[in-house]
Amino acid sequence: MKNWFFLFGFLAVALISCQESLPEAPYSVRLKVECEDEEVRELVHNYYGKEGTYTIFNDSTFHVKRSAPTGEYQEWINEEGLRIQDRSPDNDIRAELKDIWLEEYLSDPILAKVERTEMTKDILGRKAIGYIGQNEAGDTTIIWVDEEIPNAWITLQAIPGLPLGYEYFVRGKKVTYTAESIAATEKTFDLTKWEENTVLLSQDYFLGVEESEELYLSGDGLLLDLGYFDMTTREVTDGIMEQTTLKNGEVEKARLYLNGGAGKVLLPRGSFYSLLFQRQGCVPKKITFDLTNQPEENGLFLMQFDVGTFPSTNMELNDYLLEVPIAEWTYDSVNDSLVYNEGHTALVNERIEEFRVGN
Repeated sequence: MKNWFFLFGFLAVALISCQESLPEAPYSVRLKVECEDEEVRELVHNYYGKEGTYTIFNDSTFHVKRSAPTGEYQEWINEEGLRIQDRSPDNDIRAELKDIWLEEYLSDPILAKVERTEMTKDILGRKAIGYIGQNEAGDTTIIWVDEEIPNAWITLQAIPGLPLGYEYFVRGKKVTYTAESIAATEKTFDLTKWEENTVLLSQDYFLGVEESEELYLSGDGLLLDLGYFDMTTREVTDGIMEQTTLKNGEVEKARLYLNGGAGKVLLPRGSFYSLLFQRQGCVPKKITFDLTNQPEENGLFLMQFDVGTFPSTNMELNDYLLEVPIAEWTYDSVNDSLVYNEGHTALVNERIEEFRVGN
């Protein structure tokens, strides 16, 4: 009996030892996306991409990325919080979540319930443990988790490891994510470029929650609560806001889709901003904010700003408003305030009337 026990123990040790070892950090785990149904597979690949990558730097620092024809999504996670960047044809947006905002983001996980099972599966020579996940609707899914890899999937913190495989259903067809490689990488956790050519959304707007006074306790710059409406109907309308940022001689451009005629953006101190509002068949409107002289630790200015447009086929008027801002705001260091150039707006409105009468 002892001999059998010894033999069994030896085999168990041998089986454990033959598992593929993990590379030293940093390393990346790449998952491919598959579906047997051609139509659903094309849909998922178009909107979510053919693969996703998790880069592990250490137990709490990660980079997540997926790319598709409709856009690119990235997350940066470290001890300072979570940074999200999302690009699409109409949006180049980012958000910074920490403290109460990160807690709010994590309070609504992808799965309402997760349960560990005794099931195991070999994926790339690694032992993956089967977890049963259940969403709020009661739908279940199997998630194959490597419990030795830190979990970079921040909205699934109930799982003590990184999923190497999982599945879900789209239009009744099963879509699977399966790890295709685990390999060392030379990537560094570099955030110096992450904010370039993006619009910084306010945390409450990004999360779709009611605003909180705690939002305004830190940060420098201007918080803009934007409204966009049709001046002929007085109804809110969808549109595009193009943000041009001039900082230290460098020019950046980004777009924000104003769904329902609304948006809420943060303009950090130290830059000159030009916001161009557009809708097909209507006049464009441009507004500028010069925050180049705003000092650090000055706090946030809060402003609710409604931008009106109206239908126009007058190309001279449209071209004029593409170039000339309807409103100009400048930070005044003497009075610590944002100063509105009323004279400039009056002259522009006069010019608009001249174009409309001439037309």
